[in-house]
Amino acid sequence: MKTLIFIASSFILLSSFSCQKEDFTQPSISNSNAVVGKWRLTGIFQGDVISRPCIVNTSGSDITLEITDNQSNGSNFSGQSVVNDYLGNYEAKADGTFKIKELGSTKKAGTSEMMQCEGNYFEYLRMAEGYKILSDSGKTILQLGIFKKPNSEWYDGGTYLIYERIK
Repeated sequence: MKTLIFIASSFILLSSFSCQKEDFTQPSISNSNAVVGKWRLTGIFQGDVISRPCIVNTSGSDITLEITDNQSNGSNFSGQSVVNDYLGNYEAKADGTFKIKELGSTKKAGTSEMMQCEGNYFEYLRMAEGYKILSDSGKTILQLGIFKKPNSEWYDGGTYLIYERIK
């Protein structure tokens, strides 16, 4: 009997070491204020691949997004895109839904490559339907966009922007 207990205990102990940890873990989200903060764009997920923001290939600065929730002024955001500053307002709910209500920007000009990148970024913002807040190696990550579940025929996990919290 002692041998059987020893073998069972050893199996359970060894099994616990073979489990793999998920890259991202979803913390509990108690309300829509989870999105509030300053974020830096680090990637764009498109279907089944993560690409770097196109700004990496230009001489511009980081693409940022600052989300506020001021009760008197509503839920606003602002940031620096590839060329222009931008701002607007949004609606976020604790169930993970997200919608851009208005989006506006300054009207500075840049190279055609930079303007194309900025146009794509603004389109991704406009089409956002949801958000996820994740934790990865001590960093807080915001995913903002359209999320899909994979199916058996081919994988399309959606299209979303990936930000890292900077404040």
